[in-house]
Amino acid sequence: MSGCELAEIEQAAGQKCQPIGHIGYYYPAEVWISEYGKLYAKYEYQDEIECFPDVFALIERELRQYKFDSAAMKTVEALDGKL
Repeated sequence: MSGCELAEIEQAAGQKCQPIGHIGYYYPAEVWISEYGKLYAKYEYQDEIECFPDVFALIERELRQYKFDSAAMKTVEALDGKL
């Protein structure tokens, strides 16, 4: 994740962002999080930067790339046994 890409992401977001990692397998996206918690993904095969309100929306976008019978996600609280 280069500073050049960070500048592009921050310009699209209109606020400061921090790189958090990659998502995907064959064509992974670099992912950043903004000061207000929105996620921004930049895929190497497309010019536009995609914005997601939360991690669930980002994962849902990734899952749409494949054919599944079903998929389930749990919240952090559920994974911690608090629900």
